[in-house]
Amino acid sequence: MFRHYRFFLILFLFSNITWIHDFFVLFLVFPIATFSSVFLNRINLHKKEKAILLLTLIAVFLLESYHSYAKIHQWFITSPPIVKFVAENKGNFLVTYYENPDYHQFRFYSDLRKTKMVRDKEEFLRELLNEDYNYIIVMPEKLDDKNFLLYLRKNFRSVKVSNEYEVFYLK
Repeated sequence: MFRHYRFFLILFLFSNITWIHDFFVLFLVFPIATFSSVFLNRINLHKKEKAILLLTLIAVFLLESYHSYAKIHQWFITSPPIVKFVAENKGNFLVTYYENPDYHQFRFYSDLRKTKMVRDKEEFLRELLNEDYNYIIVMPEKLDDKNFLLYLRKNFRSVKVSNEYEVFYLK
């Protein structure tokens, strides 16, 4: 009766949006492929009928997946510049602003790396002594301590990612 409880346990454990990609790759793709081959071998059809069924299943899969891949491609093209920057630059980072919790695109990268918020120069220097960070992301308009911004600009190489964000390389 409770043979499939493990599947629901996996759904519960990996319900976080950050892990959903890994969840599908690790736990759904392989069972779908295995189930399809077992299903085709168990049904009593002639080879021609099995081939037609297999081609139909492949066609349905491709038609369904095309829409998803098109959406993923469109998202990559239109994703915000700061998300592209963090996706292309590996390493841990500091931020100087509160992140919007609904902003899942950026959260995917911040959840998988060491990320910490600092508000001023003292917190920043303390974090650099304690941990290893590659860059700091600043929103100059939302930064309370303008002297901190001047210190960063004077001591670190930076790149303006968009009108909103400036990134300073710490290494």
